[in-house]
Amino acid sequence: MLSSLLTYASKPWSILCLLLHRLTIIFPRRLRPAHNLSHHELHPTAYLDAVRGFAAWIVYNGHIFNHKPYQPTAWPQKLFFDGIAMVDLFFVISGFALSFSILGAAHRGNTTKAYDSLASSMFRRYIRLYLPTAFATFVGMLVIASGLGIYIPGERDTVVPQPTFLGNLWFWVKDTAYVSNPFVYVVSWYRKGEDGTRSYYAAQLWTIPVEFQGSMIVFAFCAAVCKMKPWARTLTMWVGMAACFWWQTMYGGLFLAGMWLADRRQWRAAQESKVAILPTDVRRSTAVSEATPLAVIEEESNEKDEEGKDTPYADDDDTTRSDSFTIEEPQITPRPSRWQTWLAHLSKTSRNSPNTPQPTLARQILHQIPSIFLFFISLYILTAGPTFIDSKSPFPFNLIAHTVPPTYTHPALQHWPTSLGSILCIYSLESSPLLRRPFESSFAQFMGELSFGIYAMHITVRWILWERAMLKWTRMYFGKLEGRFWPFVPAYLVMTFATIWAAEGFRRVDGWCVWLSKWLKEKCFAG
Repeated sequence: MLSSLLTYASKPWSILCLLLHRLTIIFPRRLRPAHNLSHHELHPTAYLDAVRGFAAWIVYNGHIFNHKPYQPTAWPQKLFFDGIAMVDLFFVISGFALSFSILGAAHRGNTTKAYDSLASSMFRRYIRLYLPTAFATFVGMLVIASGLGIYIPGERDTVVPQPTFLGNLWFWVKDTAYVSNPFVYVVSWYRKGEDGTRSYYAAQLWTIPVEFQGSMIVFAFCAAVCKMKPWARTLTMWVGMAACFWWQTMYGGLFLAGMWLADRRQWRAAQESKVAILPTDVRRSTAVSEATPLAVIEEESNEKDEEGKDTPYADDDDTTRSDSFTIEEPQITPRPSRWQTWLAHLSKTSRNSPNTPQPTLARQILHQIPSIFLFFISLYILTAGPTFIDSKSPFPFNLIAHTVPPTYTHPALQHWPTSLGSILCIYSLESSPLLRRPFESSFAQFMGELSFGIYAMHITVRWILWERAMLKWTRMYFGKLEGRFWPFVPAYLVMTFATIWAAEGFRRVDGWCVWLSKWLKEKCFAG
């Protein structure tokens, strides 16, 4: 053994490779070379995870550069810093994710499975949202109590640091109890009560009570519409959306909009499965990723579940992986191979009529131009408008101002254009495979995995690095910073790597919370 070690040590290149391999341990899992060489699988709505990941990154950008020397005001620069608009996008995605598998079972006529999934999601939802939140605030408490970070007071001015560790711990317990109230009153612009249920240690997690209440609205509608005919289900959801938006419950309208988009996709999949010629079992196993409708994939997944082979997404629900910001999916499909699959996907033969000639690639792309155009319009509406729109706002916000319901008070106006933009954004992505492709890449899925962690941990990392060191270092070496972006780039890269590293740790804790919620469900449910 000693001789083999000496032989190995005599090869400098081998030693260097070993050291480099060990150094990659400090990188998050998705950034390690060995991980990226392995095969990855995607579930059909994986692109939504990626969208949520990029939205969490934009929230991070907004909090880093907010009230700092560099504040972008022009579009499209503003697109990468407008965190407020991303919150509305979160809610549409959550409504889609929470209802997708429930509505899929309803479209297949399997209402028993639909209600089983509904009961499981409702039981686990509070744990999935609030337990990771408690962990994030606990880490924030440790950072402040130890003096490692510089606390930046928010809307509540009481000084957080206490003279002793036990004092800080008790303060955290009271703060956690305060922010864990799921019944807090949520007004139209998402502020709760007089000062809001904002944690002293993670103010950005004020969205968690809104997520919880929006989830309950979706679950209530799922229970009500599962046995309805498709047209009645759609009508009910649209009436619910209209009521929510009219009475300033915009978060409820956004959740129901996501639910409607999920129902629309499941209805289309059900229609495809009715006219498709189903392949044999042998051919199915190789054709699932490119040819099989979602309903068929879910049916196969259900057969496996009945055989006792649980699927990775069968019991997982959505939670902000900035919720975890995880899609509740009973099925997974192999991930296509990056950019080479664009042409294959766009030129894929239609399943509706096997005898119909295959459309040309140019015709396929031309068919998706309206969705692509709508996508860019939605991004503009989502992020380019003034804080509060009126008839004197620039086009098209002056026109959008005329669509605001008369019931709206002034603060609620901030979220009217962003609500419309969020719905149009997800609708356009749902309508275009070409637009979804970038969000199915390896890097995009990496962002999706860490979305909840980025959202939950970036303020804590900011206390440790940004205010304490990065801003001072940037001013020291680059001088005047007002209106300049490039001097911030080195500090921003360091801050971003630290945030990703913290988000990876949070992802693991969030995984334990998922396991705990499932374990409790198994212990408590009768069958």
